[in-house]
Amino acid sequence: MLSLYEITVINFSRNLEACIDVMTKGEAFLTAQNIDLNAIVNLRLADDMLPFSAQVNIAAHNAAGGVQAMLDGEFTPPQVSLDGLDYQGLIAHFKSALATLNTFSAEEVNGCFGKPLYFKAGGNTVPFTSENFIMSFAAPNVYFHTTTIYDMLRMQGVPLGKKDYLGNMKIGIAE
Repeated sequence: MLSLYEITVINFSRNLEACIDVMTKGEAFLTAQNIDLNAIVNLRLADDMLPFSAQVNIAAHNAAGGVQAMLDGEFTPPQVSLDGLDYQGLIAHFKSALATLNTFSAEEVNGCFGKPLYFKAGGNTVPFTSENFIMSFAAPNVYFHTTTIYDMLRMQGVPLGKKDYLGNMKIGIAE
């Protein structure tokens, strides 16, 4: 049976590492094509969608902040804007979120199973259990926003494939 730690810290870390690699490959390709990286920072997939920088912010916040929320019992949307960060600053933001994920122990995360967690946004409070919050909100947001980052870079011609998005898969058979 998978643990809450594996579903969150292990899985989110793999996803953020893959996104860092995707963005690093994007940086090399775009630079070689003389495409301004700051234009990518503000790029939108569609007019009514948030820019690339917000995709990074939300993915990182739902990964590291989602795990922290299980410990705190409360989650709020990102309180820090990444406006003004350049492309390398966005990669550094992902690296910081990854470093935060690596500070959580399996015992403390697994101890959150069944613990109440309240999502507070815009004057509303939504009650969850920790595991329902992760499965219903945090994980889908991590995957949605990292996929959007991948898609935005692909849209710019960055040669990426599904293996780049998946990153280092946990493979093997328990014996």
